Amino acid sequence: MWTKKIPFSFFVVALVILSCTLTHPANANDLTVAGSPGPEIIHTEGIEQVLKSGEDATTFPVVTLEPVAAVKLRTYAEQESIPKQIGFNRNVSMLSTTQNTGKQLIWQELLENRHYTGIEISSPQAVALRVGITVENLPEDAEFRFFRAQRGAPADIQLVFGREILDILKVNKNADPTDSNGEIFWSPTVAGDTIGIEIYLPNSYDPSLVQIAFPLISHITSFSFDPTGLNYSFEGYGDANSCQNDATCAPLLLNMINSVAGVQFTTGVGTYVCTGSLLNDRDPHTWKPYFITANHCIDRQSVASTIETHWFWQSATCNGSTLSHLYRKVSGGATLLHTQAMSSGAPVSTSMDITLLELNNAPAAGAMFAGWTTAIPPGRGTSRVGIHHPKADWKKISYGTSAGDAACGWADGQEFRCIEGSGNFYIVHWIDGGTEPGSSGSAVYFNNDTLIGVLSGSTGSCAGSYSVYSSFRATYAAGNYGQWLNVIPSIAPINLLLLK
Repeated sequence: MWTKKIPFSFFVVALVILSCTLTHPANANDLTVAGSPGPEIIHTEGIEQVLKSGEDATTFPVVTLEPVAAVKLRTYAEQESIPKQIGFNRNVSMLSTTQNTGKQLIWQELLENRHYTGIEISSPQAVALRVGITVENLPEDAEFRFFRAQRGAPADIQLVFGREILDILKVNKNADPTDSNGEIFWSPTVAGDTIGIEIYLPNSYDPSLVQIAFPLISHITSFSFDPTGLNYSFEGYGDANSCQNDATCAPLLLNMINSVAGVQFTTGVGTYVCTGSLLNDRDPHTWKPYFITANHCIDRQSVASTIETHWFWQSATCNGSTLSHLYRKVSGGATLLHTQAMSSGAPVSTSMDITLLELNNAPAAGAMFAGWTTAIPPGRGTSRVGIHHPKADWKKISYGTSAGDAACGWADGQEFRCIEGSGNFYIVHWIDGGTEPGSSGSAVYFNNDTLIGVLSGSTGSCAGSYSVYSSFRATYAAGNYGQWLNVIPSIAPINLLLLK
């Protein structure tokens, strides 16, 4: 079971202020163009996303777990940690093995010798669920439909093919064969306390050959990302501190705002939320979705594989209470390219806290690719902007100034501390707004358009507080990010065939 050695605490950054003067060299040769738009993307949410059986889902067997103690619900719902935890995992003993699961699945035949089956798993008092799946045998062309099994509610059917499940499990195993969490595929998140699963097999495939199990669910107690209606349409709206600023009220920074997404992911312990940003690269012909966040959010491939990104989770108008019509959730996980963890012990100058990913699926149409630089940014007193999802609320923007550099680490293995001076972290003093749990992994910009760091921790949530960002410049060098972000394609010579 995967657990973090020591959970981050959002309000324990200790800062010792020293003087520091920084310079910014002009014409840095690795500065990308900020805010390149992605291509128009045609998504297929509505294509073939119906229950193939044509039967009422009430015919499926239902596995209902025991209610969770209220004290546990409160503990997880109110936890102020980084990353912000929004749910915990539960064992499903009745479906823990392929043999047990096989006894519950009742296969039925459709036309052309095709088969389907289904099951529902209920965890009372959950506001959303994910189901963990293990696989021993499954055809690539199998289709899974995960849906909200709540009478009278929109089904919100989410389609996943067998090949996607098998590919993710293969990537996890290749990345770390010893990580038992990599043996689990986590379904898309479905709102409500009951998740329905329908499995549809390709023509002539023998259902007796299917060997799968559903040993875990993630019981989510605070689920912001559900715009489909009913009780949870505004879950998360207004959860952030009232001092936070609506990002939609900064139209001049729209490129940077639209490069930021909420990040939801599931570990061996539970489900969490952070923030991340889409990164530009130098190749003008491709649109690879490079994505950056914090190591203390995503620190290994088995966690990266569970990522769901939430794009345009923001108000439609300045300070409005209507969600943007551009909002879209993208499931499918990501490939871990590089990650660097915070050093354990006293603050050291080489410590970092950044993860670079490539999303497995394209972001929402209209998302922007943020510019970045490895040049040393302007020093103390110059303006800084942070864009983030505090407490998984709608997107916010904070304004501050540079307060110098710092070295950071886990002092005594228990407390996140920073000492200003030489180090790989930037300190930001907030003038308007700040950061909170859920903001972790978000970017800080200078010049209003250039990414220079990723959020690690803070002393508070509003004006007057300080936040600490891991330096993109340092991690770019340590992780050789140029192999992904700074590759300029060569143009092959054209050979002409002359005909006589």
